[in-house]
Amino acid sequence: MAQRLKVRALDPQIESDIRRRRYSYADMRQIRRNIKHPRDEVAEWSFVELKAVITAIAVLFAAGGVFIFVRRGMSPGVIVCAVLAALVLLVRFVFGWFANGGLIKRQFNNAIKEGYPKYYDELKF
Repeated sequence: MAQRLKVRALDPQIESDIRRRRYSYADMRQIRRNIKHPRDEVAEWSFVELKAVITAIAVLFAAGGVFIFVRRGMSPGVIVCAVLAALVLLVRFVFGWFANGGLIKRQFNNAIKEGYPKYYDELKF
């Protein structure tokens, strides 16, 4: 059964309140802390690290396989399949990063830049 990937995004109400400067500096630090360390997804970072390591190993194996096939004079179809497999894994890793926090951090940074420009360097991810 395919696993559905949940994309984490910033709550639209919180995002608009940040842009309208409705929070104190202490509230902003707490919101940032909650985004950085979500309570309900404690083991998420270790899962993301595991996917990154597996993806890196797969890409290295695919690249090594391409060089071996080229040296031995293998058919171009095998080389194309190895490169496509590496690209699929890379795209999956990038989407996994985006879904597991990249989007929410980017939304938070954009809201901070608009609502609290003087605190941007302190609060950005």
